[in-house]
Amino acid sequence: MLTENKIKTLNAKFESLNPAEQRVLIARDVLAQVKKEKFFPRRGSYIKHLTIGGNECDITTNRRNSVQKHFDEITCYCCALGACLLSATKYKNKLEFQDVCNLAASQSPWDLLRGIFPSKQLNMIEYAFEAERSGTRVGENRFNNYLEDGIKEACIDFGRNYAEPEDRMIAIMKNIIKNKGEFKP
Repeated sequence: MLTENKIKTLNAKFESLNPAEQRVLIARDVLAQVKKEKFFPRRGSYIKHLTIGGNECDITTNRRNSVQKHFDEITCYCCALGACLLSATKYKNKLEFQDVCNLAASQSPWDLLRGIFPSKQLNMIEYAFEAERSGTRVGENRFNNYLEDGIKEACIDFGRNYAEPEDRMIAIMKNIIKNKGEFKP
């Protein structure tokens, strides 16, 4: 469990960065969580099988608890956007477990991510990770920012270069870091 002092330090560090630097920090954190086997990349889901300290997250018991406070204890299956959302929460104490466990029905968790990533970038990341034309249910329904076919296809092609979801997520995050906070397929 993160202490209040650690949370204040993480929040202050994040707030001191410009948006591009915040995106790089999030991408680095996603890579670290994948390496530590805390995030398990998986297509077709935002965040699934969230555990706290190895125990399945009980939404009734934990619903009002801060995700940030328990960040070091969580593991889950997630897509690229779900991983970015969780890592953003590590640096911005905004979400409770009730928000994370109900992503499909709620708009507010995505507002946190949209405050850091431009909507177009979120769509591009989603298409690249899902690696298929219909793979951006979140992007099109939540962000209302459709991509031109050329960009959409470039993102899908980028994702198809990596057969495994883990390799795809790593490639996307490394791309964001290399391009100073912007995903460029």
